[in-house]
Amino acid sequence: MVKMSALPVERVMSKSFHCIGLEESLPRAVGIMRFYGIRHLPVLENGRPVGMLSERDIVLAETLSEGGFSRVTIAEVMMSIPYCVSPDTSVPEVASHLARRKLDSALVVSGAQVLGIFTSTDAFALLAEDLTEHDVEQQDQELPPMTRAAGH
Repeated sequence: MVKMSALPVERVMSKSFHCIGLEESLPRAVGIMRFYGIRHLPVLENGRPVGMLSERDIVLAETLSEGGFSRVTIAEVMMSIPYCVSPDTSVPEVASHLARRKLDSALVVSGAQVLGIFTSTDAFALLAEDLTEHDVEQQDQELPPMTRAAGH
C-alpha cells in the first residue's frame, strides 16, 4: 500500500463524474444531480472548466429565488473559480487545501481536460480506511504470541 502522504489524488479521485455546460439551466443541473445521486457538478464552457456547482449552491438559490428558480442561471450560482489540481498532487495537500478554504471538492485536471473529481466524501472514505487499517495493526501488536499446545 502507498503511504497516504505520497498518495497521488488520481489514485483515489472519482473518474466517473458528470459535468454541465455553463449555458444549461439550473433545473437541468438539479435533475442530473438527483438522478445520479451526486453533490457536485463541474461546469464547462467550450470543454474547459469554468466553475463548480454544488448541492449547497442550489439550496441557496432555491431559498433566495422567491419562486423564480427556473430563471436563475448556473453562472449566477456556481463557484466561478473551481479549485483545480494536477493528477500527481498528493491527497494530503488537496485535503488540507479543501479544509482551509472550506471547500467540498477539487477538480483533477490535465491542461484544460477534467480527468476526475475529488470530494470531501472521498477524503472521509480514505480516512476511514486508514483508521481501520491502523486499528487492525494495533490489535495485532497487542495479541500475545502464539504458544503450542502440549503434544502437538
